[in-house]
Amino acid sequence: MTTDSTDEFLQHVFSGSSEAMRSFRVDIERLNRYCQRHKGAIRSILLTGETGVGKTRTAHIISAHSQWLTLTEEEKHNFFYDSNRNLRFPADQLVELLLRKEHLPRRDARSRHVRRLATVLAPQLSDELAASELFGHKKHAFTGAAKEHPGIFGDEAVDDVLLDEIADLSPRVQAKLLQFIETRTFRPVGGMVEDERTSHHRLFLATNRPLPALVQSGEFREDLYHRIQGHHIEIPPLRARQEVIRDLAYSILSSVNYAHRGPEQIRQALKEELAESRFCLLPESDWEGGKPTISSWVVKFDERDLLWCEEYNWPGNVRELKHRVEQYVFHNGNRRLRDVMPVHLFKGLPAAGAVECDQEDEQGIIGNLVSLYLQKVLDGTELPPGKLSDLLERFAKSVRIGVYRFKTEKRLKRMDMERIFPNAKDPESTIGRWRPSAGA
Repeated sequence: MTTDSTDEFLQHVFSGSSEAMRSFRVDIERLNRYCQRHKGAIRSILLTGETGVGKTRTAHIISAHSQWLTLTEEEKHNFFYDSNRNLRFPADQLVELLLRKEHLPRRDARSRHVRRLATVLAPQLSDELAASELFGHKKHAFTGAAKEHPGIFGDEAVDDVLLDEIADLSPRVQAKLLQFIETRTFRPVGGMVEDERTSHHRLFLATNRPLPALVQSGEFREDLYHRIQGHHIEIPPLRARQEVIRDLAYSILSSVNYAHRGPEQIRQALKEELAESRFCLLPESDWEGGKPTISSWVVKFDERDLLWCEEYNWPGNVRELKHRVEQYVFHNGNRRLRDVMPVHLFKGLPAAGAVECDQEDEQGIIGNLVSLYLQKVLDGTELPPGKLSDLLERFAKSVRIGVYRFKTEKRLKRMDMERIFPNAKDPESTIGRWRPSAGA
């Protein structure tokens, strides 16, 4: 049986009593304590999983936990605990506080607030500027280099670096990273041999795409793939860890409440305020003196919300859950979680990884969409199509937009589009013209 970590920070930010969550907390604590004892022993951490599962959040938490381990008990008590010895900040806010640090670049300079974890989006690294962004440049190294730039890996104020969406690195940028990840030495653009430096940053690499498949197709370098396999954390989709959904939902709810409404304010309720539904009523067990008490936070979910969460497939994973909770708080808990987000056109289709529906199921889904639209016409909430051809064009437009969004969300390449549309002259450029407008 797996034992649990006694670290209060990890229990707070990775809440849950399931076997998998307790094991995960133990692994993270062991990882950070090992990195603390043996500096530079684990140079890179690879985070993989579907989009929205929380790879970036996990990197933030691991980085923040490293700082938590350096604090004394007195420092923790003074800054992060209340008088009852409870952590007084919700999970996301606690992580953000620990990621902040003061940096003094020189003795004669003013200290500045920086983040311990720097994030670099791989798709934004162009072939021309990637070396300068990552490794810095010397003054006058190229046109426009008016002053020296340290680069991400030359910035001594940063402890950790997150390189996000690494599967989208161009071949030239992959080649630039290859030697650096192996030796951790680099030379700024325009620098000489004596300018060579060593980076001591811990590197997080994240992707939602299957790297082995990309290696097979030649899109990702095999030698780079092997170099980033230092410590691998695979984050499963939310639908595969339903046992943590309740705890995760409440943790997100606390963080969203704090972000939207600040520290919680509690006082006795007046009938007029309850009627206006401006605040949420606390559970009866928390009423002082047996009188109704209100909170400025949405403090609990309806049981129907939690049951729905456990049955829902969560195609958007944790990111979708957070968006729903944000809307839930916006509506002050007066709308159910399943109803706070707009209904999507293809809501009836199975999520990625689910069993594909057969032809009869597809016809039923499309038929239901047509019936829904025609019923809205009869109800007066939608304009009539006019002619049958207009109705067909309406759905044709939706299909085109759906194809475009599928292409961009999955980051499909030309070869992928040619497999989907083998008879098209140029499927990629054609689909590019289907880009929806901002209001679509």
